[in-house]
Amino acid sequence: MNTFVSFLALTCVANAAVLPRDSLKIVIGNDDGWATANIRTFYNTLKGAGYNPLISAPASNKSGSSGIEFPPIPLITAGEFNTIPAGAPATGADPKDKNIYYVNSFPATAMKYGIEEFAPKVFGGKPDFAVTGVNVGDNLGLKTQFSGTVGAAAKAISYGIPAIAFSGVGGTQHVYTEADPVADVYAQVATKLVNAVIQSGAPYLPAGVGLNVNIPDAKDCPNASDYKFVLSRINTDINPLTDDVNQCSTNHLPTESAVIDAGGCRVPVSVFKGTTKLDVDKDTQKQVRDRLAGLLTCL
Repeated sequence: MNTFVSFLALTCVANAAVLPRDSLKIVIGNDDGWATANIRTFYNTLKGAGYNPLISAPASNKSGSSGIEFPPIPLITAGEFNTIPAGAPATGADPKDKNIYYVNSFPATAMKYGIEEFAPKVFGGKPDFAVTGVNVGDNLGLKTQFSGTVGAAAKAISYGIPAIAFSGVGGTQHVYTEADPVADVYAQVATKLVNAVIQSGAPYLPAGVGLNVNIPDAKDCPNASDYKFVLSRINTDINPLTDDVNQCSTNHLPTESAVIDAGGCRVPVSVFKGTTKLDVDKDTQKQVRDRLAGLLTCL
């Protein structure tokens, strides 16, 4: 094969690996509800960055529901912030935006409906990527096992869709029609990480895993450009004979709680297995580290 043909073949492979942003289909879920400022701001920020996003989230706050699933039912009482009337169908779309859906059930069920029902209708097929959040409040350490935000991301992973669960340490839960500078900062920081993961090329993350990401309180770090990303682990490694990937001259990654406690606008990024929501092995960590090498910094 001559040099020109070799170059052309490599170029085609590279272009196939990275979809144009307007072609990249992202399903967004959460556990705080479909009408919160955080999820709507994240949706708008991803859309503004050129992606093709779709919201599929609970009709009301379902925080702390882990991966519970239940068939959606018609609303007995009004939905979150009175954005859905009592008696409304079990699922429905925002009348002003047909890419935004509620599901009157739990976060994992909402993600299921987003992938199986709404994505084929909106995208004509399966989503390329999934994100959840940005959650109001952190999901550090043991909290990941009970978090609906992480549970919804794990549900997406079960479909073979790479996913990131985002949580914000600060912020309050309120309706999306109210201005919220904290939600703006969180959405910008989250989108920066999404950009880096997508730019690394398909399949974006190793099979069967996701990222758990906790963004420090925006009151302490009001400028999105000040945030730095640190590779971390969810739980303390209690086995001294087990190593993490070598990062920043150590074989033991900091816990995400330690990264948050250290301050300095550092964002812990932990790699978890979709089936257990626990830390992955060092080889899988390495795959993620290598994909995000240009973004990650040390504690």
